[in-house]
Amino acid sequence: MGWVATPELVAASCNAGAFGFLALATAGPDEAIEMIDKTLELTDKPFGINFHMFQPGAEQIVEAVINKNIKAVSYSR
Repeated sequence: MGWVATPELVAASCNAGAFGFLALATAGPDEAIEMIDKTLELTDKPFGINFHMFQPGAEQIVEAVINKNIKAVSYSR
């Protein structure tokens, strides 16, 4: 869902019973981590992230996913 899957939409979806995915494919690592943190502030439900392995900062995003215990990842390479 590209730029539409914001922290607010993902959290609202999760809080309503869905499993949301946060769109990070166009985000740099700092922005991606901020978006993950914002989503974690808005919901205590599990959610996933989507990003590209070839995007700048992909390693930092992977580290954040592991450190923040994100439940699912969708990516392309």
